[in-house]
Amino acid sequence: MVGAADCNFVSRYLDGFLTKNGRDALALEQVATHVRSCGSCYDRLSGFFRTIDLPPSTFLRETIDELCGAMYQLAVGVIREQKDPEVNTDNMVSVYTRGSAKTAAAEGLGMVDDAEDYVGRDGVGDVAFSAVRDLIARAEMPREKKLDMARLLCDQILRFETRHAAVAGNLLGVIHLWQGRSSDAEAAFLRTLAAEAPHAEDRVFKAFAHCNLGYLSREKGDIRAAVQSARRSVAIAEEIDEDAFYGLFALVYFLVLEGPPSEIKAREAFAKLSALERGLERFSEAVRFENNRAIAEVLRASFVGREHPDLLPAAGTA
Repeated sequence: MVGAADCNFVSRYLDGFLTKNGRDALALEQVATHVRSCGSCYDRLSGFFRTIDLPPSTFLRETIDELCGAMYQLAVGVIREQKDPEVNTDNMVSVYTRGSAKTAAAEGLGMVDDAEDYVGRDGVGDVAFSAVRDLIARAEMPREKKLDMARLLCDQILRFETRHAAVAGNLLGVIHLWQGRSSDAEAAFLRTLAAEAPHAEDRVFKAFAHCNLGYLSREKGDIRAAVQSARRSVAIAEEIDEDAFYGLFALVYFLVLEGPPSEIKAREAFAKLSALERGLERFSEAVRFENNRAIAEVLRASFVGREHPDLLPAAGTA
């Protein structure tokens, strides 16, 4: 990653980030592209989002980290377990999740109690423990809209500087996508890219964020940018020896969209996907999700449909 130390490209954007005019889609797209090649701006974007600097206590840091981890598990659990006929979340990728929403809520409340007992007051920085406790309790109420609840939990996680920023930012972006807020989704995925990720299990969410940015580029009609994002997703996953299925799935789709000139590359990506454990089985499952109906139709008209028709749903049933 290169870039001049005095580059102010992102600084100009951040000056207006909190205003309505500072978050238009074009600016977000330009920032997303720029920070991938400019080290100083990448650091500046990362630093901007560190909103609450925790005290140096190791115990408190670890407790808040575990609290944020529990809130993430709760957000995923709410999405997976609560029924909401207004939104289809079948294609959510659950990674490193465990237990039920009820278990996660209990763990989170325990961490809130521990943190509050340690500091001897109702909060850290401008976050009140009572508000966190109420939020966790609300998450188990059936009347709450599951995506709204999960979004609030991710927003809360991102108010702390913990190792869960990358995973929470990525999930927040997906929620924004489901709720039709593309610009907010892109901002959340950028936040994932800017977050510190000291461990491979955290960095995998940067791969997911690149993949999701690819789908956003596809929505804008920029297939070239979509292909680039998918390739970055695959590269990160392979670098940390993690599963690259979702990046490869997106890459095959985007390359097919580019047309005949990219068919050789699409076939190469499909071959890599096929070589993964349960690669073709997972491909067949993914392309049958209701939210992937448009992808299935595109693939049906490509070499995938001609040579592997059994992997795709019947026409009109995706």
